[in-house]
Amino acid sequence: MLQVQQIIIKLLSTESVSCVEIQHTLQSSRMTICYVHNVFEWCARFHDGRQSVGDDVRTGSLHAAMTADNMSRVKNCIFKDRCLKVCDTEVEMSQGVGSVKKIIQYHFKFCKLPARCVIFSSA
Repeated sequence: MLQVQQIIIKLLSTESVSCVEIQHTLQSSRMTICYVHNVFEWCARFHDGRQSVGDDVRTGSLHAAMTADNMSRVKNCIFKDRCLKVCDTEVEMSQGVGSVKKIIQYHFKFCKLPARCVIFSSA
């Protein structure tokens, strides 16, 4: 949910506007899709005394794929064998599916051509 929507929900819920009316207001403004259960959830939070409109800190495992150590390991794998497949690099590094691919595409700006990784040129 967008923070703008959360601010609108907070403002309208403090003015005793019903959750259904808030939902209709957000849908008619066409800012973005706003789901009913999200509106009811945020209304309940603000009625319970919540002041912040930001999202809560998420619990669970951290996103640890884009560490400096993993990036250097991917780089070493690529330069050791440029014909190595992305899935083989993932197995060699014991990383999850997609982690190595994201590092290759978004950090190093490499693209996969037939049988080798090359530097992507946007020019």
